[in-house]
Amino acid sequence: MYGPVFDALDYIDTIVRNEINSAPDNPLIFGKDGGGFEIIFGGNFHGQYLAQAMDLLAISITFLGWR
Repeated sequence: MYGPVFDALDYIDTIVRNEINSAPDNPLIFGKDGGGFEIIFGGNFHGQYLAQAMDLLAISITFLGWR
């Protein structure tokens, strides 16, 4: 009965893990006083993957509450 929910949670875990560990493609670069630069890699991943995974999470949690 809960097999599809567990499969969805495994899928969501994979998506979140991949996105958190993805290489940032848009680092933030700031000029420093006195010259030089500071480069910050903030994990600027594409938000659509996480958004869709969170939608699936909401559906799965709703199903658990419904049962």
